[in-house]
Amino acid sequence: MADIKTLKVFRTVAACGSFHAAAAELGLSLSAISMQMRDLEDFAGCLLFDRSRKPPPLTAEGRAFLTKADDVLTAWQDLAAATSKSEQTGRFRIGAVHTCLISFLPSALKTLRERYPRLDVTVHLGTSHELEADLLAGRIDFALLTMPEKPAADLSYHHLVTEPLAVIKGVHQAGDTAAECLSANPIVRFNPLARVGRLIDEILEDYTQHDRNGHGAIMEIDSLESVQALVKEGLGVAIVPLLVGVDLPDGIVAMPLGDAYHRKLSMVIPRTGPRVNMADDVLKLMREAVAEAA
Repeated sequence: MADIKTLKVFRTVAACGSFHAAAAELGLSLSAISMQMRDLEDFAGCLLFDRSRKPPPLTAEGRAFLTKADDVLTAWQDLAAATSKSEQTGRFRIGAVHTCLISFLPSALKTLRERYPRLDVTVHLGTSHELEADLLAGRIDFALLTMPEKPAADLSYHHLVTEPLAVIKGVHQAGDTAAECLSANPIVRFNPLARVGRLIDEILEDYTQHDRNGHGAIMEIDSLESVQALVKEGLGVAIVPLLVGVDLPDGIVAMPLGDAYHRKLSMVIPRTGPRVNMADDVLKLMREAVAEAA
């Protein structure tokens, strides 16, 4: 049975003109888009796309089905609008990795409170894998976290922003390149339990054979602000995400690592839950907050 989310994906594919463009727009994998469209074709009982052409356009049956899908989506929007936002009451729980709280999240929370004044909004901070577990257990409603390599089947991931990783150092520390900085200085580790910590391990392996037990033992710090404070005092260099809309403190410079090293932040929504009817609106305001911060 097709659901509203699948029809929205179908509408996005039709608007973007290709599965690949729709995947980029929605923050989903190409295989996820393809699987949903196959399931929709099974439901419709016809081929919606002409896969003999690249990218596959809608068939005549697909165009007719799109008209019907648009009617359903319009009716759904009217139904959602029939419930006043001010009538949303109770507790709303959003989880986030710590760095979102010093980036775009405060602005988004302000807008959320204005739109839903009767909601009691609480923020739960944690690592990405902790937040995914909380979502699956129903302890939080939505979450902002780093996109995993293998998304959980019961969660829907929506891309918000891609943040580059970089080496940061104090202005007087040794090294003119990222590799030189990592080899010549102690390393301050940003939260090794965070999902981005795995990316940092990969960078350390790619860039240097730094002796972690010898010169300049690695310090492991939980918060980005603390990492920056230690780097500013010359106690080491660090690999961190460059947050959207957040400038580095004075006395710290960033050494680029290249486009290959980045993290993707996503808003993650359970496929069922007490607040899923708010998902589209909350996702929209999060994207607006990111755009404003950029």
